[in-house]
Amino acid sequence: MNNLYLIGIVILVSFFAFFNVGTTPLQDGVESRNGVNAVEMLQTGEVTTLTYGTRNDVWNVKPPLTIWLTALSFKTFGYTTFALRLPAALATIFLFLFLYRLIRLYQDADFAFFSCLLLLSVKGLVGRHISDLGEYDAIFTCFAVAGTYYFLKYFDFKNRKSIYSATIFFGLSFMSKGFGVFVFLLGLLMYVLMRSRFKELFRDRSFWIGVTIFLFFPLLWLTMNSWSIESTFVANVRQEFLSYLTQFQSRNWLLFFDYLAVQYEWWHYLFFVAMPVGFYLVYFNQSDLEQNFTTSVSSFEPTPQLPRSRLFTIGELLSRDNLKPNIQLLLCSICIWLVLGIICTISQNEQYLAFALPFIAITSAASIFYLNHRYEWFRYIFIALIAFTFWGQLDYYVKNQTYPNVIFSNDEIIRPLSSMACDGDLPSQDVLLYLYFLRPDLNILMNEDNMSEVVLCRIENIEKYDKRNTIYEDEKYALLVLKREKRIEM
Repeated sequence: MNNLYLIGIVILVSFFAFFNVGTTPLQDGVESRNGVNAVEMLQTGEVTTLTYGTRNDVWNVKPPLTIWLTALSFKTFGYTTFALRLPAALATIFLFLFLYRLIRLYQDADFAFFSCLLLLSVKGLVGRHISDLGEYDAIFTCFAVAGTYYFLKYFDFKNRKSIYSATIFFGLSFMSKGFGVFVFLLGLLMYVLMRSRFKELFRDRSFWIGVTIFLFFPLLWLTMNSWSIESTFVANVRQEFLSYLTQFQSRNWLLFFDYLAVQYEWWHYLFFVAMPVGFYLVYFNQSDLEQNFTTSVSSFEPTPQLPRSRLFTIGELLSRDNLKPNIQLLLCSICIWLVLGIICTISQNEQYLAFALPFIAITSAASIFYLNHRYEWFRYIFIALIAFTFWGQLDYYVKNQTYPNVIFSNDEIIRPLSSMACDGDLPSQDVLLYLYFLRPDLNILMNEDNMSEVVLCRIENIEKYDKRNTIYEDEKYALLVLKREKRIEM
C-alpha cells in the first residue's frame, strides 16, 4: 500500500507539474529575467557573473544555481518555454517525494498520502507561484525540504551520517536562492530548543562537520564574486528581507493570514480553527498529556508530595525520548511555519510564505485525521474539499492567457536578424526573452553609435523616427524598419 500511495502522488504531481508547462505565456518578472540570464550565460560562457541585456545584472543578486540549471536545460532541450520551466517542474516532483518520505519517518502511509494530496490541491505551491514557473522557488524548496528530511533522520532517529546529506542539501538550497534557507534553519533550531536537546547537538562532532560542509557553499559564492560581501551577502539579505519594508507605506500585520486566505484555498478555514482548538484541547486534557504525548506512562508510587494524578508540563513531555512520533512531526511542522510566518510578517515578504505550505499541510492533515477519528461524517467534507480545490487547479491551468503579439506576429521578420535596436530602455522582460527564443544570438543595440534597420520601440517614442516604415503597432510596442542611412537616435 505504501508503494501504491507513493506512485499515486508521483503521478498526480507529475500531471500538475507538466500540464501546459510549455504553452502558457512567460511571466514578465523573475521567470523571464532568469531565462535571459541563462541565455546570455550560454552565449558569453561566463558562469559566475549574471548579465541582463549584455550588462551586469545588478537586480538579480541571488546565487547562480537556478540559472545554471536553466542554462543546462536550454543547452539540452533548446530555447523554449518548456526548457525554461523544466527544472522547476522536476524539482516539484522531488519536493513531494522528499516530503512524503519525511512524513513517513513519523506517520503511516495514509497520513503521508493525504498530506501530500492536500498540499497538491492548493495553488500557493502548485499552480501560481512555484511549480509552473521558471523561478527559484521550486528548486529552493525542494532542497530545503530534502535537507529537513535528512536533518530529522539525524536528530530524531540517530542516523549520524544523515547530517552530512542534510547540510549538502541546505547548501544547495542556499546556492539556489540565498539566505532564505536560514529561515528554515531557524525553524529547525526552534524545534531543537523545544525538545531541550541543543546541548546534545552542540557537543556532537558529526554536527560540526556538517556545519563545515554547509559553509563551503556560501564561501563558494563569495569566491565567485571576488570576495565582495557587499555585492553578495549584504545585497541578498537586503533584497530578500529588507527591500519589502520600504515598498509599502503601511505594515500589514495580518500578512500571514491574508496570504493563506488566498493561496491556501478553502483549507485555511480548517487551519485557523484547528490552532485555537488544539491549544484548548491540550489545556483541557492536562492530566492526560503524558498518555497522549508519550509512548509509555511512568510508573511511580503515590506519596503525599507526589499524588497519583501527576501533571506534567509541556516542556517536560517534549524533552522526553519517548515522545510519540506524530507529536514530533506536528511540533517540527509548527516550529517551521511559525518562524516563517513571523519573519515574513516582519519583513513584509509574502513570497517566502509559500515555503511554509508543506508544513502547514502537515498541521492541517493532523487536524483532519483527528476529526475523522472522532466524527465519521467528516471524511465526506474532506473528500468534497479535495474535489473542489482540485477542480480549481484545473480551471487555473486552462484559462486564457495572452502573449506579446509584437514578437509572435513578426517572427518571420525577427528570426533572420543578427541585430535589433531597442529604443530607450530594454523592452519588458518577457518580450526580451521571447526575442532570445527566436534568435538566441540576437545582438540588442542600445547605443546611438550603433545602427540597425529594425527598431523595437515603445509606442510613445514612435514619432521621433521621421523616415520609418511601421511593420507592427499595438498599445505598447511598435516594430519599425528604417532606411539604411538613417542613424538611430536613442
